[in-house]
Amino acid sequence: MLPVSDAIDRILNACPTLSSTSVPIEHSIGRVLREEIAAPNDFPPFPRVMMDGYAVRTDDLTATNILPLRGEAAAGGVAQPLQSGTCVQVMTGARLPQGADAVVMVEETERVGDGVRFRGAVLKNQHFAPQGEEARRGDVVVPLGTIITPVTVATLAHAGRTQVQVARQPKLAIVSTGDELVPVDQEPLHNQIRDSNSWSLTAQALADGLTEVRRLYAPDDHGKLRATLADALVDDIVVISGGVSAGKYDLVPKILEELEVEEIFHKVFSKPGKPVWFGRRNDTLVFGAPGNPLATVVTFHVYVRAAIARMTGKDPRQPRLVGVLNEDVTYESARDLFAFVCADWDGSTIRVTPLLGKGSADVFAPARANALLRLAAGKHKLSRGDQLEIEILGTAALF
Repeated sequence: MLPVSDAIDRILNACPTLSSTSVPIEHSIGRVLREEIAAPNDFPPFPRVMMDGYAVRTDDLTATNILPLRGEAAAGGVAQPLQSGTCVQVMTGARLPQGADAVVMVEETERVGDGVRFRGAVLKNQHFAPQGEEARRGDVVVPLGTIITPVTVATLAHAGRTQVQVARQPKLAIVSTGDELVPVDQEPLHNQIRDSNSWSLTAQALADGLTEVRRLYAPDDHGKLRATLADALVDDIVVISGGVSAGKYDLVPKILEELEVEEIFHKVFSKPGKPVWFGRRNDTLVFGAPGNPLATVVTFHVYVRAAIARMTGKDPRQPRLVGVLNEDVTYESARDLFAFVCADWDGSTIRVTPLLGKGSADVFAPARANALLRLAAGKHKLSRGDQLEIEILGTAALF
């Protein structure tokens, strides 16, 4: 069995780089920018007033602290040149009147008849941004490879962009297998269960930003399963739920071999998720997940998410947070363990509550899980108050 870290390395080494696509900037958050964005002009494009107050020429205040008021300049308006020995009332965002070299905040002044008294020292260049201070025309304002955030979108809009080139999101096919499965809206017979795995996988994929996700189903029939897998292999990623263990009806590895999918590894030193299968055909990645619901969730979180990140140009490492354990708990496993926990923010600390179930098929005990705790094989006796590193499950709401 492969260690988890080795399995991830093999997946990352097998990942192709996806092509680029153009998207509207309002739909680009979370995507990886595939072009440099240059400033189309200086920013600010003119000397910009940063405070409500009065524009002055500092030399005019060397002999007096009172200047007559002559006009105003508002944001979006046309500023008249500053006449020598006078001041102009200015608003935040306005163009600094020609001839002025400082702005004095209104709080540091007082009106005296038709003039303004200035209290305290006035420094040249205070309280306005010179033209081009933030960026010069042609400067790269958003570099290639940036993960787009709401602030990035504001920058793109300032640069006059309505569309940008980003990494294409992979197309995903989810294949649920097994004669025992029925749709979630159907009442199962005594020997059947509802297909929950395809729904949890779909939810995880959508939370990761994927937009093209197909759900397919095949019974434990060689011909039908082969046809379904052949259909799925046209997509960028295939995740198969069930059929990858060592049972009589675990047909997936043999059929994938027939379909010329190269096996890269089968079985990982982890719990849940030991039977995980991974391979590649051309530029299509194929993941075989155990049929147990929790093992399926872990397979997507640990392995498929890493592949999606690498294919789209993101860092495949899972971010981790530090939390404090809420209660004493003991974990014991012969393989590296992924334990489901619930992480809550209490206003100052992330509190971690263990959610112990009855195996990887039990989805009820960990139903509130929003994070995973990774533990090396062995016995771990943890105490209330211990600090632990946890991984958030997708974009699950923490607090």
